[in-house]
Amino acid sequence: MRLRASIALLSGLAFTACSSTPAQKEAKFLKTGTGYFDKKDYSRAAIEFMNAAKVAPMDAEPAYQLGLTYLQLRDYEKAILSFQQALQLNPQHSGAQLKMAEMMASTTDKTTLEDAKQRLDTIIGASPGNSEAINALSITEARLGDSDQAIRVLEDALQNAPADLRSSVTLARLKLSQKDPDAAEKVLKDAVQQAPKSVEAALALAQFYVSINKPDEAEAEARRAVGLDPKNGAALLTLGYVQMVQKRLDQAEETYRQISALPDKQYRSLHAVYLLRTGKSDAGIQELQRLWKADTKDRNLRTQLVAAYVSVNKPGEAEKLLSDAIKAQPNDSLALTQRAEIYLRAGKYTQAEKDLQQVASTQSQSASVHYALARVRAASGSNVGQRQELENALRLDPNMLAARIDLVQALIADKQAKTGLDVANQTPEAQRNNPGFIAVHAAALMANQDQEGARKEIARGLAIAKTPLLLMQDATLKLIEKDYAGARAPIDELLKAQPDNINAWSLLVQTYAAEKQLPKAVARLREGVQENPKSARLQFLLAQTLLASGNRKEARPALAAAAAADPNMPGVRIAQVRLEIADGKPDSAQQMLNDMIAKDPKDALARMMLAEVEAKAGNQAGANAQYRAIVDTDPNNIPALNDLAWSFANDNPDEGLKYAQQAAKLAPENPSVQDTLGWLYYRKGVYDSAVSHLKAAVAAEGTPQRKYHLGLALTKAGDQDAGRKMVRAALDSDPNLAKTEGN
Repeated sequence: MRLRASIALLSGLAFTACSSTPAQKEAKFLKTGTGYFDKKDYSRAAIEFMNAAKVAPMDAEPAYQLGLTYLQLRDYEKAILSFQQALQLNPQHSGAQLKMAEMMASTTDKTTLEDAKQRLDTIIGASPGNSEAINALSITEARLGDSDQAIRVLEDALQNAPADLRSSVTLARLKLSQKDPDAAEKVLKDAVQQAPKSVEAALALAQFYVSINKPDEAEAEARRAVGLDPKNGAALLTLGYVQMVQKRLDQAEETYRQISALPDKQYRSLHAVYLLRTGKSDAGIQELQRLWKADTKDRNLRTQLVAAYVSVNKPGEAEKLLSDAIKAQPNDSLALTQRAEIYLRAGKYTQAEKDLQQVASTQSQSASVHYALARVRAASGSNVGQRQELENALRLDPNMLAARIDLVQALIADKQAKTGLDVANQTPEAQRNNPGFIAVHAAALMANQDQEGARKEIARGLAIAKTPLLLMQDATLKLIEKDYAGARAPIDELLKAQPDNINAWSLLVQTYAAEKQLPKAVARLREGVQENPKSARLQFLLAQTLLASGNRKEARPALAAAAAADPNMPGVRIAQVRLEIADGKPDSAQQMLNDMIAKDPKDALARMMLAEVEAKAGNQAGANAQYRAIVDTDPNNIPALNDLAWSFANDNPDEGLKYAQQAAKLAPENPSVQDTLGWLYYRKGVYDSAVSHLKAAVAAEGTPQRKYHLGLALTKAGDQDAGRKMVRAALDSDPNLAKTEGN
C-alpha cells in the first residue's frame, strides 16, 4: 500500500510539474500561431489560434488573430464572424474595431458606411495618430461621396506625420480618382523626399507611374528600389513588369530569374510562369518539373504544373501527376478536385463525379464542392441534378455569387424565368453592383419580357464596366428587338478586345442568320480565322456556319483545321462523322467512330453516334449494344437510357419501360423522356398513363411527333374527338408520321 501511495504521489507531482495554466497554454498557442502567420502558413496559424480560443474562451485576442488569419486566406465571412466574436468578448478591442470598420468600408451601402465612419471616429478619438484608422476613415468618406473631406483627413494626418507612407499612397489614389495625376505625383514625390532610403516609398512611386503609363519613370523608380534592396520581391516584380511592357523580353526574363532565386518560396516558380506566358512552354514546364521534383510536398507547385500541362494541351500528363498524388494520399481533396476538372474537360463525367463525391464524403458542407458537382451535372445533361447542387451550394454559402449566377441561368434555360428572377432578386446587397450579377439579372428580366428593365440594368452595368458579358447582353437585347445592326456594335467592340471570344462570334452569326445573310457571317468568320489561325473554336464555328448555309465542301477543310488545332475539342470529330454521313459515306463514319471508341472506350458521345449509324443501317442489335455499353459505364446517362428504351417500343415495351423509368427519375421534366415513357405505356395498352406522360411532353415541347403520339393515346383512352383532331393536325405538319410511328 505504501508503494502504491508513493507511486501515486510521484505521479501527481509529475503531472503538476508538467501541467500549465490556461493562460500559459493560450500564450503558447498564440506564439506558435504568430510564428506560422509570419511565415505565411495561414492554415496552420488558424489551427493554433483556434486552440488558443479553446483554452481561453473569454479572451478576445485569439478571435482577433483568427480574424486576421482568415483575411489572409480570403475567407471574409469567417473573418467578420471572428472580429464580431472578439468584440463581443471585448467591445473596446481597438484592433477588432478597426478591422470591422475597414471591412464595412468596402461596401456601397450608405448605412453600413456611416456605421463604419462612427466606429473609426471613435478609434481616432482614442488614438489620434492611428494611421490605419485615418486611412480607413478617408476611404469611408470617399465612398460616402465626400472626396474633399477624405482628402482633408489625409492632408491633416500628413501635417502631423509627413513620413506616413500609407496616408501618402491613399491621398495619391484619391487625387488620381479626381483626375489630378500631377497632384497625385507630387504627394508621392514628397513621400520619397521624406524617406529617400525607403524601398516602399520608391516602389509606391514606381507603381504610380505604371498606373498612368509612364514606363520610363516607373523603371527608374523600380531600379532605385532594387538598388536599396536587391532582394525585394515586389521591387523586382515591378521592374520585370515594366521591362515586359517595353518589350525588352530578354531583360525581363533575367529579372524574373532573379525573382525566382529569392529565398521566399512564393517567388520560386515565377520564372517558369514567365516562360510559359512568353511562348517558351517547353522550357517553362521543364523548370516547373525540376522544382516539383525538388519539393513534391508543395501543392502550389503541383497546381502550377497541372495548369501548365493543360495549357499546352497535355491533359494526360496532368491526369497522371494528379493520379500519382491521389495514389499516395487517397483523400487529397485538392488533387481530386483538379482531376475532376480534367475529366470534366474531357467529357468523362462519371469519373469526374466519382472524384468529387469522394471529396464530398469528407467535405459535405463545402459549397465549392457542391458547385463543382453542379458543373459536372450540367455538362452531363442532368439539369435537375445541376439545380439541386447549385441550391445546395447557395444554402451553404448564400454569398457564392458564381453559384447564384449559374442557378439563374439554369432556371432561365429551363423556362423557369420567374423563379430565376426571384433567385436573382435574393442576391445580397453588397453584390448587386457586380457586373456579373447585373448581366444575369438583365437576362432574367429579358426572359420575363421586361425589356425596359433589362435595358436600364444593362446601361447601369456598362456605366460600371464594359465587361464581355454585359456587352453580350446589350447585343442580345438588341437582337431580341430585331435591331441587328445595333446588336453588332457591342459585339464588334468586344471582339476588338477579345478577337477569339467564341460567344461573341456565335452571337454575331445569329444576327446575320436572323437577316438570312449567312454568307456575310461566313465572310466575317473568315476574317476572324485569318487573324486567329490557331483558334480551333473559331475554325469549328466557321465549319458549322458553312454547314448551316449548305456548303459542305468548304466545311470539310474547316473541320479538319479545327481538329488539327485541338484534337480533343468536343464536337469536332462528331461533326466530321456527321459530314461523312451527309455525304453518303456511312462506312467511313463508322470507322471514324470505332477509332474514337478504341482510343477511349468510355466516349459516350461516340457510342451514341455509332448507335445512330447502326440503327440507320438496320442493325438495331448493334445500336443497342452501344447504348448498353454507355449505361454500363454511366447508369445516369439520360440520352442513352432514353434511346435504349425507345428501341424496345415496338417489340418489347416491358423491357424498354425499366430504362424509360430510370431516365424519367433522373430527368422528370425532359419532354423527350416523357414522350418515350408515354409511348411505351401506349404500346403496353396502359392508355391513361400514356396520356398523362404524353401531355407533359407536348406541354413542354409540342413537336408533330409528340402530338401524334398524344392524339393516338387520347383516341384509345376514349377521347375520340380530341384525339383525331390532334392526329390530323400532326399529320398535316408531317405526313410521314403514319409510316414512321405506326398506330
